Amino acid sequence: MATNVTEKDKTLHEVIDWCENQRRKILADIEPAPGEDVEETYADLESVIRSDNPIIKYSNDLLDGSEAFVYGVIMSARLLDHIIDHCRSMLGYSGTMLTEVPNQSEDAE
Repeated sequence: MATNVTEKDKTLHEVIDWCENQRRKILADIEPAPGEDVEETYADLESVIRSDNPIIKYSNDLLDGSEAFVYGVIMSARLLDHIIDHCRSMLGYSGTMLTEVPNQSEDAE
């Protein structure tokens, strides 16, 4: 089988890989409490942010330094997630293709 990968798809995969690496680096900046892992912490905070909870606001009055830092980290990770999703949506066909296509006419036996 031959593989058909366009230059556009190669570039999009490079962008996706870069975004995923940046996302990992950003999340590594969050130091979860003992016994918690980064992904669980991220999921919990993202659910709070997505829920429009009035406790989390843009106002500096409502955020102390650590909450503001975590909020910035989460928003950066979410932005990278959106870029990754958008790049994936722009990927064309890049799977394997048959080198020979069988005859599919009605007369073929």
